[in-house]
Amino acid sequence: MLYGGHVRSKDDIDFLQRAGFDFGEVVIRSAKARDYWRRSETRNRALPEFLLIAHGPFEGPPNDIDNLWNKYHPALRDTIDVARTMEIRFLTIHLWIDPRFVKAEVIKEKKRAL
Repeated sequence: MLYGGHVRSKDDIDFLQRAGFDFGEVVIRSAKARDYWRRSETRNRALPEFLLIAHGPFEGPPNDIDNLWNKYHPALRDTIDVARTMEIRFLTIHLWIDPRFVKAEVIKEKKRAL
């Protein structure tokens, strides 16, 4: 079993490593966070025996196609670029796709967006 925690700053990485954790999930949910990590020069390969994964942006209103394409999709693409720069190969995202709550045409658009 692997143990990890959220990482919101470079200090969090140091804390998790000192505490003996296996990985850190870099929270890249906002434009401010993307800018921070883009400038941080943090790289996965520079962290021996410690893995970085990433957590993507908030989806926003789950049935709003305009939000999906005009806010979420650009933020997700930017997050992927930041994660790539950091040499992170795993990205967690959460999208509402439960048909009890999300319209079928919206689910189809979400699949297309991914």
